Amino acid sequence: MRIFVAIELPEEIKEKISQKSEELGRNGLRRTSKDKLHITLKFIKEVNEQETQRICKQLEQIKRTRFSLRIAGFGAFPDTKRVRVIWIGLENNNELQTLVQDIENSIVEKESQKEEKFVPHITIARTRTNQQNKKIMEFLNKNKNEFFGEFEVKEFVLMESIPRIDRYEYREIQKFQLR
Repeated sequence: MRIFVAIELPEEIKEKISQKSEELGRNGLRRTSKDKLHITLKFIKEVNEQETQRICKQLEQIKRTRFSLRIAGFGAFPDTKRVRVIWIGLENNNELQTLVQDIENSIVEKESQKEEKFVPHITIARTRTNQQNKKIMEFLNKNKNEFFGEFEVKEFVLMESIPRIDRYEYREIQKFQLR
């Protein structure tokens, strides 16, 4: 199974993001549906049931307090000239960075498996190739400072990503409460 650690978003923020992303139109994009919007903290990999149980036990050991996140701004990977992924950003947050580091340290067994740099974001659309699209670039520039709201992070969740013919389905494995 393919698993990842994420923060789920409140419905009102998902709604604002979904409405704004409709402005992108088709433009060769595959938009993320409202129910799939989340913040990925760590993509793990293909693991078996035993490995998943081990990861759950390790994540249960993380003891952090609740914190607030502000959702704002648009961007793209690899960059705004060659768009492959369109995302909404999060304002810099030390508590989020610390939580991600705790997750990374608790589940990664080898130093070589650690991620280079965590870029907090919410993926709202993908393209099949690196696109140079004037409409997308204009949208990103026009909305680069758009504010979507602030919310208190009370938990994070381990999810399974199940591939389907034309989409991914997400299934919650376990939630982990913050204090």
